[in-house]
Amino acid sequence: MAKIISQLTLNHLPFKAEAINRWDKNSDLTKFLVALYDQDCIITGPDGVEHHSNYSDYGNYLFDGGIEKMRALAQELTESSVNVYHQNPEKIKKKQHDFLKDEKFGLAAKSIVAWDGIDSAILSESAFVSIYHTLEAGSDLDCSVTLLKSFHYKQAGYCLRAFIENVTLPLYFSQNPDKYELWKNDGFNLPSFRRKKDGLLDQLVLQKILTADLANKLGEVYGKLNAFVHSSVSSMIHSGHDTGEWRGLCFKLDEVYKWCDLVSECIEVGAQLAKIQTENWSRSLDTCSICHSENNYEKSSVDTFGEKQLVGLVCKKCGHKWYRSMK
Repeated sequence: MAKIISQLTLNHLPFKAEAINRWDKNSDLTKFLVALYDQDCIITGPDGVEHHSNYSDYGNYLFDGGIEKMRALAQELTESSVNVYHQNPEKIKKKQHDFLKDEKFGLAAKSIVAWDGIDSAILSESAFVSIYHTLEAGSDLDCSVTLLKSFHYKQAGYCLRAFIENVTLPLYFSQNPDKYELWKNDGFNLPSFRRKKDGLLDQLVLQKILTADLANKLGEVYGKLNAFVHSSVSSMIHSGHDTGEWRGLCFKLDEVYKWCDLVSECIEVGAQLAKIQTENWSRSLDTCSICHSENNYEKSSVDTFGEKQLVGLVCKKCGHKWYRSMK
């Protein structure tokens, strides 16, 4: 079975900081998306003739849709950039910032489009350990963008930390399916994320699911995001009251840039975790991806897709149906 996320795909990370108005078909983002969907297939035409094809063109399609989506977001941020405030009126300087020409924002935008591609690849193959966490991670990222647009920068950081949790937890549950069952019934409290020895990251390193380097990088990003959750004074919307620098709920370019850096870091480590999750999934195709039941299915059909024969499996517990290649 071909890998859902190949190492060749991840080799295009980290992305180059490049303004959206300079993106083109030769960009590293395009190459990332094309490599992500570089999967051979056979298509049978109306005349019954089979044609060899490849899904890589879908990567170009995602790039076109992604650049349109990010242009719209850049325009929204540009229009809102004049909404500034300062408790000292002399320090209020209204100047529209063009995000289409902003390299730092362009890097964050590339990361968001890349994650949309990863999400699509995982969901199209049902290549996830937990449908809950896979869908939630995408919602966390969407919510973070929405909060960014309304100047709720601290709360946007909350969502990025939730994103990190939701791309990491499937790896933990892949090794602890009994705890996953308990979790689904609110009967399990998750271990501390970064605590030494018995924390979630250290457990994954001990089980050889994560390398120590990747776990350290993940822990560093998570630590930065903790500042938003624990309301460090610098992250608060209403910081600056006692220093005469209060700006309140308004556009803050420095906060946008901080968010851009964090989004890029989150998705760079998230892509690596997604690759590990899909590889775990491919090793456990007899496990239902919805309810996580193991070897609790019945065969429903045998279908032919191109040159491959696929067997349909139906979970006896939840009724979910999936396919796997016949051995």
